[in-house]
Amino acid sequence: MRLFIAGATGVLGRNLVPLLQARGHSVRALVRTSSQADALAAQGVEPVLGDVLAPTPQALLAGAMCSCDAVLHLATAIPSNPAAPGAWDANTALRTTGVPGRCLMPRWQPAWRATCNRAS
Repeated sequence: MRLFIAGATGVLGRNLVPLLQARGHSVRALVRTSSQADALAAQGVEPVLGDVLAPTPQALLAGAMCSCDAVLHLATAIPSNPAAPGAWDANTALRTTGVPGRCLMPRWQPAWRATCNRAS
């Protein structure tokens, strides 16, 4: 199975990716930095450089996901001080306006289908 993972370098993803690969799955992962991309590529992961909180990532995400069988949204931003005011704002943005809000919600599905149809 070909899997797209947002959050492959995070606390969940960095442990899950090798397990998925050991079971024969191929992984394509969204990463924010070239150093993350290089590290994942060395593990046999196909990196996609981007940021789910960028103003218009839907075309990038749609193109990256269109040939995948499943999407795993593992992106988080766990704060170092969870009690601080606004500490969870970045995590909330990732979990709501990030991958789900910009690409997986129904309003973006036509863009995803259009990109996949062009790639086929």
